[in-house]
Amino acid sequence: MKKILSLVIIAIAIGLPGRSQTASLSNIIANPGEDILVPLNFSGLLNVGAISLFIQYDTAVLTFNGITNISPEAAGMLANGMTSPVQVGLSWVAPGTSGVNFNDGKVLDLQFTYLGGSCSLIFPGYCEVVDWDLNLIPVVYTHGSVSSPAITLDLKVFLEGPYQTGMGGMMKTDLLNGGHIPLSQPFNPSLPFYGNPNPFWYYSGTESVTSIPLGVVDWVLVEIRDAASAGSATSATSEAKKALFLLYDGSIVDVDGVSLPEFDVTIDNGLFIVVFHRNHLPVINNNPITGTGNFYTYDFSAGAGQVFGGVNAHVEVEPGIFAMFGGDGNGDNNANNGDKINVWTVDVGLSGYLAGDFGVDGQCSNQDKVDVWVPNAGASSQVPN
Repeated sequence: MKKILSLVIIAIAIGLPGRSQTASLSNIIANPGEDILVPLNFSGLLNVGAISLFIQYDTAVLTFNGITNISPEAAGMLANGMTSPVQVGLSWVAPGTSGVNFNDGKVLDLQFTYLGGSCSLIFPGYCEVVDWDLNLIPVVYTHGSVSSPAITLDLKVFLEGPYQTGMGGMMKTDLLNGGHIPLSQPFNPSLPFYGNPNPFWYYSGTESVTSIPLGVVDWVLVEIRDAASAGSATSATSEAKKALFLLYDGSIVDVDGVSLPEFDVTIDNGLFIVVFHRNHLPVINNNPITGTGNFYTYDFSAGAGQVFGGVNAHVEVEPGIFAMFGGDGNGDNNANNGDKINVWTVDVGLSGYLAGDFGVDGQCSNQDKVDVWVPNAGASSQVPN
C-alpha cells in the first residue's frame, strides 16, 4: 500500500501519467482593424526545462506585434516573428537549477492586429516541451482561430412557380408533400446539366439533412457578395455561399428548418445577397443592405425596386408582391428556347425532382410550359456575372 501511494505521489509531482498536459490557443472574434490578444494556455506542465513552440497564421488576416501579460513562470520567454514559413516562434529555458511547474491557465497573450477574414492559429508538429532532464513531455496541442463576428440574415423571397395568388403571400409545398426534395443540396449535379456544362448556380458544398423540415418549398443557394454597388457586385466579389431551405412564407432558414442563416464574413464595402434556385432566375438586392449590428433583414418581394434590374429581374405575382422569374431549367441565367427544348420536353410527363417542373409541384406538365415558361420566355438574369 505504501508503495502504491508513493507511486501516485511521484506521478502527481512529475505530471505522469494520469495528468493532462496541454497547450491551447483561444478562438477570438474581432472586428477588422482591432488590436487583439490571443491567450496561450497551459495545463499539467510540471518540471519543465525548456519550451520551443511555433504558431502558424495567415498574414492576410493577422499582423503579429509581440507577446504580453507573461506569467511569472514564463519570465524570459522570447518571441520571434518568422517568415518561412509564416509563424510565431516562442522559446524559453528554465532559469534556475531545476524544472519549473507552470500553473494551469494563461501563460501569455499573443498580440496581433486583425485585418479581416478568418484564419486558424496552428501548432505544427515540431513543437516541443521537455522536462529538466530533457525528456520530451507528451503535450496535447489545441489550435485556435481568429474571425469576424458572424452576420445573421433574415431574408424573404418568393418563387413564381409555386406562388399561390390570393393566399396572403404563401407558396405550395408540393415537393415536400410528395417526398421529392433531396436530402443533399441539389446544386452540384452531374454535368452537363441538361446540356449546360456550367450552370451559374453550381456549388460543391456538402449541406445535407436526414429529413426535410416542415414547411419547406425547396432548396435555395444564397451567396454573399461585398461591393460598393449592385452593378459592381460580380462573382469576383463573392465572400461565401450556403445551400439553405426556402419555406412556404418566403423565409430562408438554415438546414435545421428553423434557424436564421449565419455567415462568417466581413463586409468592407456593401452587403449584396444573391438568391439562386435551380429553375428560377436569380436575384440580387438593388442597394447595399444595412444592418443593426451584425443582423441584416431584407425582403426581395416587397417591390419592383428591391432587386437590381427592377421589373426586368422579377415578376409581380400579385399587386405589390414580386417573385423570382421561373423557366430557367438549365441554369444558364436565361429563360429561352433551350429551357423548353432541352429541359421541359425531356421532363414532360414525369414526376419527381425535375428541372422542367417550373411550377415546383413534383410534376412536369403542359401547365409548366404555359403558365411559367411562355410568359417569361426572353427573360434574363440581371445579377452581374
